[in-house]
Amino acid sequence: MKAPAPIVLDFLPVRRPSSRLGWVALAVALAVLSMEGFQFVQAHRALDERAQLLAELQRQRASEPVPPAPVVQPALTVTEVQALVRVSTQLDADWGQVFVALDRVRGEDVAWIEIEGEALRGALRLTGQARSLDAVLAVLGRMRNDPVLAGAELGGHELTVVDGVTLVRFVMTSRWGGA
Repeated sequence: MKAPAPIVLDFLPVRRPSSRLGWVALAVALAVLSMEGFQFVQAHRALDERAQLLAELQRQRASEPVPPAPVVQPALTVTEVQALVRVSTQLDADWGQVFVALDRVRGEDVAWIEIEGEALRGALRLTGQARSLDAVLAVLGRMRNDPVLAGAELGGHELTVVDGVTLVRFVMTSRWGGA
């Protein structure tokens, strides 16, 4: 007796075998994909190198002092130059000599309250307080004899009471050798 024929229960269609063209297309696609992947990796490395270089340059730039921008100043007018000369003369005056002379002529009973000077004219306006009018006149005499202070004049005086003490408040003008 003969064996019965095998029963085939596979209802799926039979897969066709792959063609050579499919295998070639797959090989070409893999080659293109590998080249693109290689280029991507190279571009990524180049980008990382540029980022590191940029960071290094920014660190160097931050550590270097920034030179100040050049300042372009317009030419000065005649009145501006004259004002600058006046201020310069005022600042260049020998004020130390004036203060030493004022301390030298002051005396124990006199205090200078306000000193206003104008170096261009060599003028001083002094406001002070003294315990008596005799002390004021003594300071006036010493100022007239001082080589730095000259032409001292008493501009005015008044009696004032400060904390129960009677004082003479006075104003003097003088010339000095700073001009």
